[in-house]
Amino acid sequence: MAEGKPVGITNTVEVLDAAGALSVLIYKAQKGGGAASEIGQRIAAALISNPEVIAKLKLAADGISQVPEEAKDLDLSEVLTLVSKAGEIAAKCAAEIKG
Repeated sequence: MAEGKPVGITNTVEVLDAAGALSVLIYKAQKGGGAASEIGQRIAAALISNPEVIAKLKLAADGISQVPEEAKDLDLSEVLTLVSKAGEIAAKCAAEIKG
């Protein structure tokens, strides 16, 4: 861990959450198949109509530059928290995909 005040993992969790939400959106948009342009249009339409995903992406984008510093500063408790959060996000994504 770096000297001084711990950095935390807030931004890393936000990036994981946004990646999960975006993954579900993209999976659902491409599920119907079709040309790449059609899939791209469905992804764009899904993004436009889903302000929750947009908000998660903005939040993640705002803090993504802090993720490397958070990764360098991880302690065991934070590693365990990240593993747990990643599992929760993956389970939520799987449930939404099965929907």
